Amino acid sequence: MTRSPPGWVVPAVAGALGVWLAVDVLRQNQLHVADAGLWFVAGAGFVALTAAVLVGRWPDRRRMALLMLWWLLTSVGDDVGVAWPGSRVATTAFLLLLALQAPAYAHMALAYPSGYVRDRIERAFLLIAYVVFRRSRS
Repeated sequence: MTRSPPGWVVPAVAGALGVWLAVDVLRQNQLHVADAGLWFVAGAGFVALTAAVLVGRWPDRRRMALLMLWWLLTSVGDDVGVAWPGSRVATTAFLLLLALQAPAYAHMALAYPSGYVRDRIERAFLLIAYVVFRRSRS
């Protein structure tokens, strides 16, 4: 049996993502590019962060909560290209996170509810998905 991550990990990661969401909103307001879509994504992001923290309260579900946060990172992290449009690092991060969105979602869905993907075929599919989506953006 594998051990679950310590209880502080999920709230810490969720807190870091919450700070990123707040910085993203502030930065896009500063650049005057904020629109209704940003407010929707930020609100949905905070709901998802709360859900992940609530799921992470149970030790046997912490891996699932971390997968939820992983998917959320790939989903909201791609705004880095909007927040810092002239940055090469931001553009690279944007492309990487955009490429990882679909495999992260598939990983989260296939691992439900335990956070583990036990079937060999599903693990092979995820490996291929991560490799193919990563290669498609390079």
